[in-house]
Amino acid sequence: MTRIMKSIFILLSSLLMINQVRSQPFNVDSLRKKIEASRADTNQVLMLGYLSTYYNHNHLDSGIYYVQRMIRLSQHLNYPYGEAWGLSILATSADRTGDFTKSFKIALSCLHFSDKLTYGKYEMYTRAYTQMGVVNFLAGHNKEARSFLHDALYYARKNYSDEASYYQIFAHMGNACRRQALNDTNRIERQNLLDSALYYINKSYALSYSSDDFFFQPYVRNCEGEINEALGKPEVAKAFYRDAIFQGIRVNHLFQLSYSYSQMSNLFNKSGDMDSSIYFAKKSLDLSQKFFYGGFIPLAAQHLSVAFENIHKPDSALKYLKIMMNVKEKVMDQTKQQQFQLLDFEEQQRQEKAEVAEQQYRVKVRTFVLIGGLIVLSLLLTLLFRNNRNKQKSNTQLLAKTTELEEAMHHLRETQAQLIQSGKMASLGELTAGIAHEIQNPLNFVNNFSDVNTELIDEMKKELTNGNNQQAMELADDIKENEQKINHHGKRAGDIVKGMLQHSRVSTGVKEPTDINALADEYLRLTYQGLRAKDKDFNAEMKTDFDNSIGKINIIPQDIGRVLLNLFNNAFYAVNQQKSKNLISYEPTVSVTTKESDSHVIITVSDNGNGIPQNIIDKIFQPFFTTKPTGSGTGLGLSLSYDIVKAHGGEIKVESKEKVGSTFIIELTT
Repeated sequence: MTRIMKSIFILLSSLLMINQVRSQPFNVDSLRKKIEASRADTNQVLMLGYLSTYYNHNHLDSGIYYVQRMIRLSQHLNYPYGEAWGLSILATSADRTGDFTKSFKIALSCLHFSDKLTYGKYEMYTRAYTQMGVVNFLAGHNKEARSFLHDALYYARKNYSDEASYYQIFAHMGNACRRQALNDTNRIERQNLLDSALYYINKSYALSYSSDDFFFQPYVRNCEGEINEALGKPEVAKAFYRDAIFQGIRVNHLFQLSYSYSQMSNLFNKSGDMDSSIYFAKKSLDLSQKFFYGGFIPLAAQHLSVAFENIHKPDSALKYLKIMMNVKEKVMDQTKQQQFQLLDFEEQQRQEKAEVAEQQYRVKVRTFVLIGGLIVLSLLLTLLFRNNRNKQKSNTQLLAKTTELEEAMHHLRETQAQLIQSGKMASLGELTAGIAHEIQNPLNFVNNFSDVNTELIDEMKKELTNGNNQQAMELADDIKENEQKINHHGKRAGDIVKGMLQHSRVSTGVKEPTDINALADEYLRLTYQGLRAKDKDFNAEMKTDFDNSIGKINIIPQDIGRVLLNLFNNAFYAVNQQKSKNLISYEPTVSVTTKESDSHVIITVSDNGNGIPQNIIDKIFQPFFTTKPTGSGTGLGLSLSYDIVKAHGGEIKVESKEKVGSTFIIELTT
């Protein structure tokens, strides 16, 4: 009597549930009428697509009928978007029948056909790769499935700005992770896969509500139930299966509804509630037999056989055991046939991957050739531009140098004002004295050589008047040599001005998360290649030791890049100077390391050059101070680096031992 009352209660609960969701969110009859009443145009193609997609969830024959009609109409209208969409739906229909090879081939056809599209290309790429992923995990190829689904996610993100538009991919990725976990013998890896599966499924379900796609929710809920069942949470799994039943009834998703009933029966069977197990198993069996969902019939029959055996009804148990065995024999026959299809399926996948790899290689080659051509063309244009500009300047070089010096003085005054405003220098008097001292040397040279040239020109005029052409030519050579010296010292003054302008420039950069290891490595390689381009004989060993645990830190990458570039240039200069001494067994080496300590990131740049004398090491960060020979440096690089690091709230220090090498240490706050 108790079992009868319980069954009546379950039945009434189901009827109440059906009543709550009696109005379907998708009006099939209305859509069919619209299709038959509409013109044979692209709008009718889209309506046929929606209708065939709906029937794929319950009446597969109707789904195939409407999608074939959709493809024929698209071909007649020369509407490639509709034809590609129709192929993707047809591929889904094929996997529902268990023909994985056919489904995969149709999905490949959809993928190749989508290359011709000008509109909706990424959408169709997404559909094709999604279906190839689904076919793979249905065939038991879970790793391949995840690879195809990642490709689908890549194109979905290119096509849709909102994640809610590709929630289905997340659900399939969760299902693939769960299926792979069931076959994994490693406990930790299995748990990680189940955690990933749960993450993707939960994300999919939340996004499906945002998109109002109720047809997909029974599938997602069943997946969540299976994952929680695998995690050893039967009550949580049961709640998800109940919701899957609710959603399946709501949208008439008979395939998923049959599966939900079977899973509920299994859970009640395990918990010892045989009445409930029998009730849900019969519901699953009725649906499965009516629409011949071959995989669910033996499952439901097995639950019924076990349940009746447990309540001591051997006749009923034997009845359902026979049903299970009969269907399993049919399924086994189908499985044997499908084994040959799967071999073909795997070979098709291998050939397709090889073809895609070859296409990608050809695209890369064409791209490199194009880029190379553009670079050569750019270099030629640059050379032509420089030659033309030099010709224009050659006739007015002397006047230009005088103008440059006047402009230099003007820029220096502006630089002084900027330095005062930004607070980069503690003492304006000290800065002005440094500028005057540094600029006076090249100015004195320019003035002296200009005076000498004036005298030489007067002498040359006299010699020409007297007819002494040989003497006049010698004087002209002297004038030319003096002009070259004027040019050299003019450029020296210009370098000083340029360095001061960089020193006073207020950075307009914005701090952004930056991989400091990648930044340091990039600038190290660029510096080395730049020096090699100038001096083919230059060689040095580069050593790096990067802390991979460092995450991205907030810096202005352009400014910190300037600091690193300056330190690398100095390091390579130092080892090159040491190498020029022809020391025995000396190997020039520059090392870069990074590490994270507390809340700081420490960057260390070391060299085994000639080192910095202890009596001047405290002066190297002062403007205009340099250890390089006159004309080789402005003395502003390290000063500028010091200010940039300070502006980032960090510190820069130096450790050096003469004839052994130097080490610069940058400490930045994370």
